[in-house]
Amino acid sequence: MNKMIDRIIWAYIVASLLAISAGCTSASVERQLQAAEAIMDTSPDSALTILQTIDRSDLGDEHRARCALLLSQAYDKTLTDIADDSLISIAFDYYSRSKDAPPRRRMMTFYYKGVTSYYHNDYQTAIYNLTIADSIAARVNDWTYRGLSNSMMSFSFKDFSDLERELDYSKRALNFFRLEGDSVHIRNQLYSVGLAFDQLKQYDSAMVYFDQAGYDFSSWGVASSLLGAGRIEDFQNHQDRFPHLAADPIIQGRYAKLLIDKLRYEEASEVLQRVQPRLDSSNDTIQWLIPHAYLMLANSDWSAYSTDLQHLLQDEIDQNHLIKQKYSPAGQAMAIEYLALDDLRTSKAKRARLYMAH
Repeated sequence: MNKMIDRIIWAYIVASLLAISAGCTSASVERQLQAAEAIMDTSPDSALTILQTIDRSDLGDEHRARCALLLSQAYDKTLTDIADDSLISIAFDYYSRSKDAPPRRRMMTFYYKGVTSYYHNDYQTAIYNLTIADSIAARVNDWTYRGLSNSMMSFSFKDFSDLERELDYSKRALNFFRLEGDSVHIRNQLYSVGLAFDQLKQYDSAMVYFDQAGYDFSSWGVASSLLGAGRIEDFQNHQDRFPHLAADPIIQGRYAKLLIDKLRYEEASEVLQRVQPRLDSSNDTIQWLIPHAYLMLANSDWSAYSTDLQHLLQDEIDQNHLIKQKYSPAGQAMAIEYLALDDLRTSKAKRARLYMAH
């Protein structure tokens, strides 16, 4: 009997010690989460360091969800890739279903769920979650997250090729950032609005927003709009003011294309030759190949033209779905057609084809 009582007393003591230990652990985690939250905006790197020291394997549901949410926020603020949605899904499963969850945490959860959906190219889901984040932000008067949500929605509409909505949501985001008085986000969004106007070929409006943004790289946006508007002399003067543009493959590719449209082939060839050694990415190569293909076509160099098309189709196309949309399947037929034309321009091939035709 005494042994039975001793066992009960010992079990009670162990349970008590475990409860005390769990309570201490819970209190310690709470302090770490509060510390990370307090410095998230001013020192996101330090906040991330604090959060990464927390052992999430033994956390309760609320602390686990909150830690996952703060980690997503810290990764975003430190420009770390958050395309993997396994982390934010922990917070989403908890906060999206909890009616008692703090509205701000629900707002942030839907926002970061939208961001990860965007980076997974699931734009419809991204817009859905970002819309919910925006509606919660409206209820709690959080202008920053209203701006962030609308800005991300503008990116999603851009990838949907809905350029009007891209501009609309980009301007909405700018208004919310202005209400918040966030100078950094205002400058970013001014530039984004400029890009949206540029996409819609409203170049004068685009340049107004680029100038207001006041970035060093605003010169790139102005150059893009000047080329889009066909203002070659203004572009050349602008390039004289910002010589680094002469080394930019994308800008120079567009410049060469405009020169080709104006039948200024020698100048276009010089531009393409000058920038060719600077191609260091697949996107640079694509932007160079497109005007080069036009130039070869203008010069009736069928072999070089078909080779350029084949490079676009075979070498670069897998890395850029926009090129696939632009050049396939009609582009494939065009490449084959011009290869055939090149064959026909050799007397041997021509005689062989004529012989077979008879």
